[in-house]
Amino acid sequence: MRCIACGENMILFSSVPDIAMMVPGYERQTLQCSSCGESEHRLIFNPVQSSRAREIWERMNLRYRERQAVPHCLACGEEMTLVETVPDNNMMIPGYERQTYRCAACGVSESRFAFKPPPHGTEPVQECP
Repeated sequence: MRCIACGENMILFSSVPDIAMMVPGYERQTLQCSSCGESEHRLIFNPVQSSRAREIWERMNLRYRERQAVPHCLACGEEMTLVETVPDNNMMIPGYERQTYRCAACGVSESRFAFKPPPHGTEPVQECP
């Protein structure tokens, strides 16, 4: 970063975590000019250096993946079980299938599209009309 007063390089003088922010990872940095001594303060977000922010991010990501892996009923919130899987041949790209899930608690059924990529090394065969 360059000094506003003289244009020389600024040196990071201090970096202190800002605990006033609701989200961890913010830092208050003080920069000082190597030539004229002018100082500048700035607030930055640095999630890489914040282990707490990284921990929160990983936990949120894990919860999201777990929720995506097992569908939950929109009516009651309980886990649903896969009842039927039917390949969808109407799509231009092979690998789509219609999955039917049923909730054991309330009996509601839901139908969803899912994409299952073909095994690596196989190329889809498509006929031109």
